[in-house]
Amino acid sequence: MKSILYLSHVSWNWTKQRPQFLAEELSAHNEVFYVQEGSIRNCPSNNDHKLSFKHLWHIPLSRYGFIRSINNIIYKIQLFHLCSKSDVIWFTSPKSYNWIFKKFFQSKIAVYDCMDDMIELYPSDKKMKEKEAQLYRNAKVVFSSSAHLSEKLIRRYGDRKITVVNNAISANFSDATEQLPSECMKYIDTGKTIITYIGSISSWMDFELLKAIKAKFPQIVINLWGPPHDFNIPEHDGINLCGKVEYKYVSSILSQSDILIMPFVVNELIESVNPVKLYEYIFSGKPCIAPKYGESMQFQDYVNLYESHEECLQQIGKILNSELSQKSIDECRAFVKNNTWENRVEDIKVALNSIKEL
Repeated sequence: MKSILYLSHVSWNWTKQRPQFLAEELSAHNEVFYVQEGSIRNCPSNNDHKLSFKHLWHIPLSRYGFIRSINNIIYKIQLFHLCSKSDVIWFTSPKSYNWIFKKFFQSKIAVYDCMDDMIELYPSDKKMKEKEAQLYRNAKVVFSSSAHLSEKLIRRYGDRKITVVNNAISANFSDATEQLPSECMKYIDTGKTIITYIGSISSWMDFELLKAIKAKFPQIVINLWGPPHDFNIPEHDGINLCGKVEYKYVSSILSQSDILIMPFVVNELIESVNPVKLYEYIFSGKPCIAPKYGESMQFQDYVNLYESHEECLQQIGKILNSELSQKSIDECRAFVKNNTWENRVEDIKVALNSIKEL
Protein backbone atom coordinates (compact mmCIF):
# COMPACT_ATOMS: atom_id res chain seq x y z
CA MET A 1 0.00 0.00 0.00
CA LYS A 2 1.29 3.46 -0.92
CA SER A 3 0.60 6.81 0.71
CA ILE A 4 -0.69 9.34 -1.84
CA LEU A 5 -0.92 13.07 -1.19
CA TYR A 6 -3.62 14.09 -3.67
CA LEU A 7 -3.50 17.84 -4.41
CA SER A 8 -6.80 18.68 -6.08
CA HIS A 9 -7.91 21.93 -7.68
CA VAL A 10 -11.48 20.57 -7.54
CA SER A 11 -13.34 20.73 -4.23
CA TRP A 12 -14.80 17.39 -3.23
CA ASN A 13 -18.40 18.64 -3.17
CA TRP A 14 -18.16 20.32 -6.59
CA THR A 15 -19.56 18.47 -9.61
CA LYS A 16 -18.03 15.00 -9.45
CA GLN A 17 -15.20 14.84 -11.94
CA ARG A 18 -12.02 12.95 -12.68
CA PRO A 19 -10.13 14.06 -9.52
CA GLN A 20 -12.81 12.78 -7.14
CA PHE A 21 -13.34 9.53 -9.07
CA LEU A 22 -9.65 8.68 -9.26
CA ALA A 23 -8.95 9.61 -5.64
CA GLU A 24 -11.86 7.45 -4.56
CA GLU A 25 -10.68 4.49 -6.63
CA LEU A 26 -7.03 4.87 -5.60
CA SER A 27 -8.08 4.81 -1.94
CA ALA A 28 -9.31 1.22 -2.32
CA HIS A 29 -5.72 -0.04 -2.03
CA ASN A 30 -3.76 3.04 -0.93
CA GLU A 31 -3.77 5.63 1.82
CA VAL A 32 -5.02 8.79 0.11
CA PHE A 33 -5.07 12.32 1.53
CA TYR A 34 -7.33 14.54 -0.56
CA VAL A 35 -6.16 18.15 -0.25
CA GLN A 36 -8.21 21.10 -1.44
CA GLU A 37 -8.59 24.85 -1.14
CA GLY A 38 -11.85 26.67 -0.66
CA SER A 39 -14.37 26.74 2.12
CA ILE A 40 -14.12 24.06 4.79
CA ARG A 41 -17.81 23.47 4.08
CA ASN A 42 -16.72 21.82 0.83
CA CYS A 43 -15.09 18.96 2.74
CA PRO A 44 -17.39 16.01 3.52
CA SER A 45 -18.95 16.37 6.96
CA ASN A 46 -19.41 12.64 7.41
CA ASN A 47 -16.58 10.73 5.81
CA ASP A 48 -18.10 7.63 4.23
CA HIS A 49 -15.07 7.33 1.94
CA LYS A 50 -11.75 5.62 2.55
CA LEU A 51 -9.93 8.87 1.97
CA SER A 52 -8.66 11.40 4.47
CA PHE A 53 -9.46 15.03 3.70
CA LYS A 54 -7.40 18.12 4.39
CA HIS A 55 -8.66 21.65 3.90
CA LEU A 56 -5.92 24.21 3.40
CA TRP A 57 -6.26 27.28 5.55
CA HIS A 58 -5.53 30.43 3.55
CA ILE A 59 -5.83 34.20 3.49
CA PRO A 60 -8.86 35.41 1.48
CA LEU A 61 -8.54 37.46 -1.74
CA SER A 62 -5.94 35.16 -3.29
CA ARG A 63 -6.78 36.66 -6.69
CA TYR A 64 -4.20 39.29 -5.76
CA GLY A 65 -0.70 38.11 -6.61
CA PHE A 66 1.02 39.06 -3.36
CA ILE A 67 -1.64 37.32 -1.26
CA ARG A 68 -1.44 34.24 -3.49
CA SER A 69 2.33 34.16 -2.89
CA ILE A 70 1.78 34.32 0.86
CA ASN A 71 -0.81 31.56 0.64
CA ASN A 72 1.63 29.33 -1.23
CA ILE A 73 4.05 29.65 1.67
CA ILE A 74 1.24 28.87 4.11
CA TYR A 75 0.29 25.80 2.04
CA LYS A 76 3.87 24.53 1.99
CA ILE A 77 4.05 24.73 5.77
CA GLN A 78 0.68 23.00 6.22
CA LEU A 79 1.63 20.20 3.82
CA PHE A 80 5.23 19.64 4.90
CA HIS A 81 4.44 16.75 7.25
CA LEU A 82 2.11 15.01 4.78
CA CYS A 83 4.67 15.43 1.98
CA SER A 84 7.38 13.92 4.19
CA LYS A 85 5.44 10.74 4.88
CA SER A 86 3.88 10.29 1.42
CA ASP A 87 5.22 8.03 -1.34
CA VAL A 88 3.37 9.83 -4.14
CA ILE A 89 2.46 13.49 -4.57
CA TRP A 90 -0.38 13.73 -7.08
CA PHE A 91 -1.11 16.98 -8.92
CA THR A 92 -4.42 17.45 -10.73
CA SER A 93 -3.43 20.89 -12.01
CA PRO A 94 -0.47 23.27 -12.26
CA LYS A 95 -2.46 25.52 -9.92
CA SER A 96 -1.10 23.43 -7.02
CA TYR A 97 2.51 23.30 -8.27
CA ASN A 98 3.66 25.88 -5.69
CA TRP A 99 1.92 24.18 -2.76
CA ILE A 100 4.95 22.03 -1.88
CA PHE A 101 8.66 22.55 -1.37
CA LYS A 102 10.60 21.73 -4.53
CA LYS A 103 12.87 19.26 -2.73
CA PHE A 104 9.98 16.79 -2.62
CA PHE A 105 10.13 16.44 -6.41
CA GLN A 106 13.47 14.70 -5.92
CA SER A 107 12.62 12.48 -2.97
CA LYS A 108 9.01 11.53 -3.88
CA ILE A 109 7.12 10.30 -6.92
CA ALA A 110 5.50 13.41 -8.36
CA VAL A 111 2.55 12.66 -10.67
CA TYR A 112 0.90 15.15 -13.01
CA ASP A 113 -2.55 13.99 -14.10
CA CYS A 114 -3.52 16.43 -16.85
CA MET A 115 -7.30 16.25 -17.20
CA ASP A 116 -7.90 19.34 -19.39
CA ASP A 117 -6.06 21.82 -21.58
CA MET A 118 -5.25 24.10 -18.65
CA ILE A 119 -3.97 26.93 -20.85
CA GLU A 120 -7.33 27.12 -22.65
CA LEU A 121 -9.37 26.48 -19.49
CA TYR A 122 -7.75 29.31 -17.51
CA PRO A 123 -6.83 31.95 -20.14
CA SER A 124 -6.66 34.73 -17.52
CA ASP A 125 -3.93 32.95 -15.54
CA LYS A 126 -0.84 34.39 -17.18
CA LYS A 127 1.50 32.09 -15.24
CA MET A 128 -0.36 28.86 -16.01
CA LYS A 129 1.92 27.88 -18.90
CA GLU A 130 5.05 28.51 -16.85
CA LYS A 131 3.74 26.44 -13.94
CA GLU A 132 2.58 23.64 -16.20
CA ALA A 133 5.95 23.52 -17.96
CA GLN A 134 7.74 23.15 -14.61
CA LEU A 135 5.32 20.50 -13.38
CA TYR A 136 5.52 18.60 -16.68
CA ARG A 137 9.31 18.51 -16.58
CA ASN A 138 9.69 17.75 -12.86
CA ALA A 139 7.01 15.08 -12.52
CA LYS A 140 8.26 11.50 -12.67
CA VAL A 141 4.96 10.33 -14.17
CA VAL A 142 2.58 12.23 -16.47
CA PHE A 143 -0.94 11.06 -17.27
CA SER A 144 -3.38 12.73 -19.64
CA SER A 145 -7.08 12.18 -20.14
CA SER A 146 -6.88 12.05 -23.94
CA ALA A 147 -4.50 11.34 -26.80
CA HIS A 148 -5.09 14.82 -28.24
CA LEU A 149 -4.09 16.38 -24.92
CA SER A 150 -0.90 14.29 -24.81
CA GLU A 151 0.07 15.56 -28.25
CA LYS A 152 -0.50 19.15 -27.12
CA LEU A 153 1.66 18.72 -24.03
CA ILE A 154 4.51 17.29 -26.10
CA ARG A 155 4.29 20.14 -28.62
CA ARG A 156 4.37 22.74 -25.85
CA TYR A 157 6.94 21.34 -23.45
CA GLY A 158 8.97 18.70 -25.24
CA ASP A 159 8.91 14.97 -25.79
CA ARG A 160 8.56 12.57 -22.86
CA LYS A 161 6.53 9.51 -21.95
CA ILE A 162 2.88 10.29 -21.27
CA THR A 163 0.38 7.59 -20.34
CA VAL A 164 -3.11 8.22 -21.68
CA VAL A 165 -5.74 7.37 -19.07
CA ASN A 166 -9.15 8.17 -20.53
CA ASN A 167 -12.08 9.18 -18.41
CA ALA A 168 -14.55 6.49 -17.36
CA ILE A 169 -17.64 5.62 -15.36
CA SER A 170 -18.05 4.51 -11.78
CA ALA A 171 -18.41 0.72 -11.49
CA ASN A 172 -21.39 1.20 -9.16
CA PHE A 173 -23.10 3.83 -11.31
CA SER A 174 -26.26 1.70 -11.50
CA ASP A 175 -26.43 1.72 -7.69
CA ALA A 176 -26.55 5.54 -7.72
CA THR A 177 -30.23 5.61 -8.68
CA GLU A 178 -32.26 7.36 -5.99
CA GLN A 179 -35.69 8.93 -5.81
CA LEU A 180 -35.40 12.51 -6.99
CA PRO A 181 -36.29 15.24 -4.49
CA SER A 182 -39.22 17.52 -5.26
CA GLU A 183 -37.00 20.41 -6.39
CA CYS A 184 -35.66 18.12 -9.14
CA MET A 185 -38.98 16.55 -10.08
CA LYS A 186 -40.42 19.91 -11.10
CA TYR A 187 -38.14 19.75 -14.14
CA ILE A 188 -39.13 16.16 -14.94
CA ASP A 189 -42.93 16.20 -14.66
CA THR A 190 -43.47 18.50 -17.63
CA GLY A 191 -45.48 16.34 -20.02
CA LYS A 192 -42.97 17.28 -22.72
CA THR A 193 -40.06 15.56 -24.41
CA ILE A 194 -37.01 16.12 -22.20
CA ILE A 195 -33.51 16.72 -23.54
CA THR A 196 -30.93 16.60 -20.74
CA TYR A 197 -27.38 17.79 -20.22
CA ILE A 198 -25.48 17.16 -16.97
CA GLY A 199 -22.12 18.80 -16.27
CA SER A 200 -20.43 22.14 -15.77
CA ILE A 201 -22.04 24.99 -17.70
CA SER A 202 -19.74 27.54 -19.28
CA SER A 203 -18.69 29.32 -22.47
CA TRP A 204 -18.02 25.99 -24.21
CA MET A 205 -21.79 25.38 -24.33
CA ASP A 206 -23.43 25.89 -27.71
CA PHE A 207 -26.42 27.96 -26.61
CA GLU A 208 -27.21 28.91 -30.20
CA LEU A 209 -27.75 25.22 -30.93
CA LEU A 210 -30.01 24.84 -27.89
CA LYS A 211 -32.08 27.82 -29.03
CA ALA A 212 -32.33 26.31 -32.52
CA ILE A 213 -33.59 23.03 -31.01
CA LYS A 214 -36.29 24.88 -29.07
CA ALA A 215 -37.33 26.85 -32.15
CA LYS A 216 -37.71 23.74 -34.33
CA PHE A 217 -39.21 21.44 -31.68
CA PRO A 218 -41.54 23.39 -29.36
CA GLN A 219 -42.64 20.12 -27.74
CA ILE A 220 -39.15 19.75 -26.26
CA VAL A 221 -37.90 21.11 -22.94
CA ILE A 222 -34.14 21.30 -22.37
CA ASN A 223 -32.79 20.72 -18.86
CA LEU A 224 -29.24 21.80 -18.05
CA TRP A 225 -28.04 20.33 -14.75
CA GLY A 226 -24.81 21.62 -13.25
CA PRO A 227 -23.02 24.63 -11.77
CA PRO A 228 -22.07 27.68 -13.84
CA HIS A 229 -18.34 28.07 -14.50
CA ASP A 230 -17.36 31.77 -14.62
CA PHE A 231 -19.98 32.51 -17.23
CA ASN A 232 -23.13 34.61 -17.56
CA ILE A 233 -25.63 32.06 -18.82
CA PRO A 234 -28.18 33.44 -21.30
CA GLU A 235 -31.81 32.88 -20.35
CA HIS A 236 -34.25 31.38 -22.84
CA ASP A 237 -37.80 30.10 -22.51
CA GLY A 238 -37.87 26.30 -22.43
CA ILE A 239 -34.18 25.97 -21.50
CA ASN A 240 -34.09 25.27 -17.78
CA LEU A 241 -31.03 25.96 -15.64
CA CYS A 242 -31.70 23.29 -13.04
CA GLY A 243 -28.66 23.96 -10.87
CA LYS A 244 -26.08 21.70 -9.31
CA VAL A 245 -27.25 18.16 -8.55
CA GLU A 246 -25.77 15.54 -6.24
CA TYR A 247 -24.05 12.70 -8.08
CA LYS A 248 -26.34 10.11 -6.49
CA TYR A 249 -29.25 11.58 -8.50
CA VAL A 250 -27.54 11.58 -11.92
CA SER A 251 -28.65 8.09 -12.92
CA SER A 252 -32.27 8.88 -12.03
CA ILE A 253 -32.25 12.09 -14.05
CA LEU A 254 -30.83 10.31 -17.09
CA SER A 255 -33.35 7.47 -16.84
CA GLN A 256 -36.23 9.97 -16.80
CA SER A 257 -35.00 11.86 -19.87
CA ASP A 258 -35.87 11.17 -23.50
CA ILE A 259 -32.71 12.39 -25.24
CA LEU A 260 -29.26 13.15 -23.80
CA ILE A 261 -27.06 15.83 -25.31
CA MET A 262 -23.53 17.16 -25.00
CA PRO A 263 -23.94 20.57 -26.70
CA PHE A 264 -20.32 21.69 -26.87
CA VAL A 265 -18.70 24.14 -29.23
CA VAL A 266 -15.72 22.25 -30.66
CA ASN A 267 -12.83 24.62 -29.91
CA GLU A 268 -9.21 24.24 -28.73
CA LEU A 269 -10.38 23.36 -25.22
CA ILE A 270 -12.98 20.78 -26.24
CA GLU A 271 -10.68 19.09 -28.79
CA SER A 272 -8.71 17.72 -25.81
CA VAL A 273 -11.74 16.54 -23.81
CA ASN A 274 -12.42 12.85 -23.40
CA PRO A 275 -16.06 13.34 -22.32
CA VAL A 276 -16.80 11.60 -19.03
CA LYS A 277 -20.50 12.27 -19.36
CA LEU A 278 -20.82 10.14 -22.53
CA TYR A 279 -19.93 7.01 -20.55
CA GLU A 280 -22.83 7.79 -18.19
CA TYR A 281 -25.14 8.72 -21.07
CA ILE A 282 -24.42 5.43 -22.83
CA PHE A 283 -25.04 3.45 -19.64
CA SER A 284 -28.59 4.85 -19.52
CA GLY A 285 -29.43 3.34 -22.91
CA LYS A 286 -31.11 6.59 -23.99
CA PRO A 287 -30.51 8.20 -27.40
CA CYS A 288 -27.40 10.41 -27.13
CA ILE A 289 -26.24 13.32 -29.27
CA ALA A 290 -22.77 14.90 -29.25
CA PRO A 291 -20.51 16.89 -31.58
CA LYS A 292 -18.13 14.96 -33.79
CA TYR A 293 -14.43 15.44 -33.06
CA GLY A 294 -11.39 13.25 -32.43
CA GLU A 295 -12.15 12.23 -28.85
CA SER A 296 -15.86 11.61 -29.42
CA MET A 297 -15.22 9.23 -32.33
CA GLN A 298 -14.58 6.31 -29.96
CA PHE A 299 -18.25 6.56 -28.96
CA GLN A 300 -19.68 6.68 -32.48
CA ASP A 301 -21.28 3.21 -32.26
CA TYR A 302 -23.34 4.34 -29.27
CA VAL A 303 -23.77 8.10 -29.75
CA ASN A 304 -25.21 10.11 -32.64
CA LEU A 305 -22.43 12.51 -33.68
CA TYR A 306 -23.13 15.73 -35.56
CA GLU A 307 -20.91 18.20 -37.43
CA SER A 308 -23.37 21.08 -37.78
CA HIS A 309 -26.50 22.51 -36.19
CA GLU A 310 -28.56 21.30 -39.13
CA GLU A 311 -27.29 17.73 -38.73
CA CYS A 312 -28.05 17.82 -35.02
CA LEU A 313 -31.61 19.01 -35.68
CA GLN A 314 -32.06 16.25 -38.26
CA GLN A 315 -30.92 13.64 -35.78
CA ILE A 316 -33.31 14.88 -33.12
CA GLY A 317 -36.16 14.74 -35.63
CA LYS A 318 -35.27 11.14 -36.50
CA ILE A 319 -35.09 10.18 -32.83
CA LEU A 320 -38.52 11.68 -32.21
CA ASN A 321 -39.86 9.72 -35.19
CA SER A 322 -38.05 6.50 -34.13
CA GLU A 323 -36.03 6.52 -37.35
CA LEU A 324 -32.57 6.07 -35.82
CA SER A 325 -31.31 2.68 -34.69
CA GLN A 326 -30.24 2.43 -31.06
CA LYS A 327 -27.92 -0.06 -29.38
CA SER A 328 -29.63 -2.37 -26.90
CA ILE A 329 -29.28 -1.66 -23.20
CA ASP A 330 -27.16 -4.80 -22.85
CA GLU A 331 -24.77 -3.62 -25.56
CA CYS A 332 -24.52 -0.21 -23.91
CA ARG A 333 -23.82 -1.72 -20.49
CA ALA A 334 -21.19 -4.04 -21.96
CA PHE A 335 -19.35 -1.05 -23.43
CA VAL A 336 -19.21 0.93 -20.19
CA LYS A 337 -18.33 -2.17 -18.17
CA ASN A 338 -14.96 -2.14 -19.94
CA ASN A 339 -14.52 1.58 -19.21
CA THR A 340 -14.71 1.95 -15.44
CA TRP A 341 -12.50 3.99 -13.14
CA GLU A 342 -11.43 0.69 -11.63
CA ASN A 343 -10.04 -0.30 -15.05
CA ARG A 344 -8.27 3.02 -15.36
CA VAL A 345 -6.56 2.66 -11.98
CA GLU A 346 -5.11 -0.66 -13.11
CA ASP A 347 -3.30 1.25 -15.88
CA ILE A 348 -2.18 3.84 -13.35
CA LYS A 349 -0.77 1.15 -11.05
CA VAL A 350 1.31 -0.26 -13.89
CA ALA A 351 2.79 3.18 -14.61
CA LEU A 352 3.53 3.90 -10.94
CA ASN A 353 5.06 0.49 -10.32
CA SER A 354 7.43 1.01 -13.25
CA ILE A 355 9.19 3.79 -11.30
CA LYS A 356 12.25 2.27 -9.65
CA GLU A 357 12.00 4.45 -6.56
CA LEU A 358 8.76 2.69 -5.62
